[in-house]
Amino acid sequence: MTPDHNQRVDDLFGQALQLDENERAEFLKSECGHDTELLREVEQLLGLKAENDRLELEVALLKEEIRIKDARLRCLDPRKP
Repeated sequence: MTPDHNQRVDDLFGQALQLDENERAEFLKSECGHDTELLREVEQLLGLKAENDRLELEVALLKEEIRIKDARLRCLDPRKP
């Protein structure tokens, strides 16, 4: 991959993130044209970003669940810090 290609991938990725998910496919089709490698790379980055966002949300929910359970335990035994 050339630096120009990598920059193009980064640019399209950033632009695609600014769009609603339902607009991304048409945008990428228009921007990538017949360059299937470019399209594949940008879609892969978008998929990884979506997975990362999902995992971050899951971690946040688990932390909140732990906080709630800890608060319940403290209510049952007020001697615990």
